[in-house]
Amino acid sequence: MPYIVPERRVHAFAAPETVGELNYSITLLFVQEWTRCPRYATINEVEAACEVAKDNIRNGIWHRGKGLEYGIMELCRVFYFSDCGSSDDCVGAVGCAQKEFYRRVAVPYEDHMCEVNGDVYP
Repeated sequence: MPYIVPERRVHAFAAPETVGELNYSITLLFVQEWTRCPRYATINEVEAACEVAKDNIRNGIWHRGKGLEYGIMELCRVFYFSDCGSSDDCVGAVGCAQKEFYRRVAVPYEDHMCEVNGDVYP
């Protein structure tokens, strides 16, 4: 995750000005969703919303969607239409946020569940 100075964090979430701030904002959105509903299905919902958003951005479809997709598209739309970056920057930020969420949330969750239920490997 890119370093964002504390003073920019609130502003970055409302109106990201760099690709790093967009990445931060999207990752924060995912972590908030996980905090609201910490279950494995949330991980899948994040992954699905990212894929839909990336496809929409690549195809120039800037509608806002619903749920997590709405949040992703709204942040990317504000970033893109304020001339802060390109659609490729948006797709890259969504992809990086997706990986960051997986690294920070899904991996520890899966490790914990392996301890609880036993690993699938002998």
